[in-house]
Amino acid sequence: MLRPVIDEQPEARESLDEIMEETQYPHRHAHREILDNAFVLSVVDTEKDILAGYCWFYRLEENTERYSLHLLILPNYRKRFFSRTIVNSVLNLMWILGCNTVVVENTNRELLLRVGGYMNEEDEAFLHLPHEWR
Repeated sequence: MLRPVIDEQPEARESLDEIMEETQYPHRHAHREILDNAFVLSVVDTEKDILAGYCWFYRLEENTERYSLHLLILPNYRKRFFSRTIVNSVLNLMWILGCNTVVVENTNRELLLRVGGYMNEEDEAFLHLPHEWR
């Protein structure tokens, strides 16, 4: 089973940065400048006790109730990562932390649309919280 885990944030950010470099994450340089502002969740395969990927998000300065969500999924977990349990857990945590709208601006837009998100005029996918993917 894959499970999102809240680790100590400085260490989680450092680990995410290292994995971004190892996997040649396409937007690494843009994130590296602001990673200290991110809330990072490690997603762990609890049966094998190994990392499956990361979810992280930033509170947007222009609207503190809008959060920008990002994913890094390790290759062996690409087909297993996107489950209702993971999605609902992350969305619930974001809502608890004060997020009312999730925004996705890159290649993960399709995933947010799949769970009930919408496109806006700025070519962003967004989802209002609270939301439960059924």
